[in-house]
Amino acid sequence: MTDEDSEGFLRVTLVVEEDSVDPLSLPGGLRGQVLAGRYRLGGLVGRGGASEVYSAEDLADGGACAVKVMLPHVAAEPEHARRFEREARAAALLVHPNVMRVLCLAVDPTRDLYFIVMELGIGRSLASTASRHAGTLPLAFVGDVLGALLDVVAFAHARGVLHRDLKPENVLLVDGPAGRYTPKVLDFGLVRIISDASSRSVTEPSMIRGTPAYMSPEQCRSLLDAGPESDVYALGCMAFELLAGHVPFDAPSAMETLARQLFAAVPPLVRPSGAEPLPEELRALVAAMMAKAPTDRPTAAEAAKRLRDALTTAGVPLGRFELPVSAPVTPPRAGHAADPPPASLTGKRVALLRLDAGRAVVDAVVDGLRARGAKVEELARQAVAVTAAGALVIDAGADVAEGLALASRVRRARPAIKIVVVTSAGAGAPLPGVILLRAPVTLDALVEALSHRRE
Repeated sequence: MTDEDSEGFLRVTLVVEEDSVDPLSLPGGLRGQVLAGRYRLGGLVGRGGASEVYSAEDLADGGACAVKVMLPHVAAEPEHARRFEREARAAALLVHPNVMRVLCLAVDPTRDLYFIVMELGIGRSLASTASRHAGTLPLAFVGDVLGALLDVVAFAHARGVLHRDLKPENVLLVDGPAGRYTPKVLDFGLVRIISDASSRSVTEPSMIRGTPAYMSPEQCRSLLDAGPESDVYALGCMAFELLAGHVPFDAPSAMETLARQLFAAVPPLVRPSGAEPLPEELRALVAAMMAKAPTDRPTAAEAAKRLRDALTTAGVPLGRFELPVSAPVTPPRAGHAADPPPASLTGKRVALLRLDAGRAVVDAVVDGLRARGAKVEELARQAVAVTAAGALVIDAGADVAEGLALASRVRRARPAIKIVVVTSAGAGAPLPGVILLRAPVTLDALVEALSHRRE
């Protein structure tokens, strides 16, 4: 562990995403391995471009935790190793109820793996919640979430910490009692500590990084130019998305999106039909947070006050932190029938076969199938022919050809079985009666495929 650990790393809670995880992983992953003689890795929670996150058990006390492991090929690059360490150090500076808390940064010397240990919690991403409601989220929910995020950003800026990658996917809503939640900011992979000279040394003047839909004009030019105002801009983009149901600037390519962030005027913020009316003061605040010139934007603290003043004046109750009960039902268009209710998986027997290259269906998705009533059994290849399950999910990973070949053999033997092949590679040739899904696959996508009625 690093020297900072002796001073006490900030304990960050990781929320396990319940329905929107990235299921890509290295073949076989690290499940079952014990890192540093202490942390036994369980199921894969998700994977980003530089790391994988596992649920884990701390063998020292039997407690549950989460472990974020830096991918070996990424750790081989000194710049990425320094960023990973800086992510943990930044968390140690931010003792705040709305920041994900980290226990320690450590190295497994036998495997030469860098990893961060975090507390484990349960919840859902802001991205999945926003997607389900498509711009009709209650103003009280938007106000509570956005207010908490502005408070966190103001707190971080006062301590010289910039996030530089704020987006709904990096905000998790931790489950609490009676349907309440706590928003938590996570993933400080692009963090910059202003007082730390090394954080500038790993950022080249021409380096452009971030998520285009939430990047400020100055960050579109260079990550080095992204100051506190860029975090405010990102939160403005998020506020726009929560209220309108779509991001303010979107385009077919990342470069086109960056160009619109740089030069296009902010489009009008219009809520969908049926949503609560938007107070004009809030509309003006979102526009101010997205001003092209950094000096024209309010600080995070100023924006937080303006937000609460606008909603309180409009009679919106704040501070309850209650999750929306369910996504609203969209009325059918003229001449179109209403969408049928989602099919239940209660009692459905689902067999899961992972090929040697497979790990495109993460354990969190499998757990989600069970939570929705499915009886999931993992099979060895030789047991597929004799399974009595009514559906088969083949986790083919990168070996789509082998996955489809096996699906074809099973279909010939059992024509009535429903088969879903999940692959992280190319699409391959479609097979009659076989549903092909491309990773990353969400729980909802897999449930829909398993509930699909074959022609």
